[in-house]
Amino acid sequence: MVLLAQTGFQQPNMTSPRELITRYQSLFIQFDKLRSTRIGDLQRAFDRLSAGFRAARITWSLQQRKTADDFNLFEVMNIAGDEVRHSKLLAWLVDPRIERGTHAQGNLGFRLLLHELKDDLGQSTFEKIMTHAQDADYWVYTEVAGDLARVDIEIAARRKFLIHIENKIYSEEGEDQTDREMSDLIARRVELEVPDDTCRAIFLTLHGSDPKNKDFLRLKWNRVAKVLDVFADQSEPPDVKLFARHYAKAIRKLTIVQRYESERSDVEI
Repeated sequence: MVLLAQTGFQQPNMTSPRELITRYQSLFIQFDKLRSTRIGDLQRAFDRLSAGFRAARITWSLQQRKTADDFNLFEVMNIAGDEVRHSKLLAWLVDPRIERGTHAQGNLGFRLLLHELKDDLGQSTFEKIMTHAQDADYWVYTEVAGDLARVDIEIAARRKFLIHIENKIYSEEGEDQTDREMSDLIARRVELEVPDDTCRAIFLTLHGSDPKNKDFLRLKWNRVAKVLDVFADQSEPPDVKLFARHYAKAIRKLTIVQRYESERSDVEI
């Protein structure tokens, strides 16, 4: 309609079919010329934008040749969005056992995670679990099956504490999943003779999604990335430092990409 207005379009008088046809032929010619002009303007603007992009990309490529800031081990291995891999990597962070080809930093990762969760756990629970964690006399298992569900990570010490972590990257919570996992956690607590106040369930997601069972604590993956940053700073082996930093970087990028895709999906709907 804007283009029509710019051609001086007015509703023609219906005097005769011939006059009507002549008027519309003239109008079409004017409209087509104006449209061609606009298309040319858009094409020239696009060409300028493309040239600017190519120049910026060349400059960026030359800089990256020296620094490779965007290189990330986890993206190269195509496991950045693999939920099972993330569970194993988080287990690697908190596992103190040197026999399993781990980071050899003892309970450092678990202590740092507990500090990040201090407010969520509450002061009393935090202090009790932290005291037990100092001994590094606890186990870390993945894919632990219960009577009703399977939890991604279990961190526990008999008669001391029990933590279950349900990890979500792209998948949604299954039907009654956290309710079933809570029932299994309670049964596991009784089996291990763990006090109620040192038994917790955590729902770990990219953006802090609410679990259906409200007894779960919410945890965002970007908070785990913060733990990895501190872990990298405090670890001694260079390879462990590098690995932890790469993992933290992969988590942050994954969080940003997932949010962008979610927002784009909402717009398309």
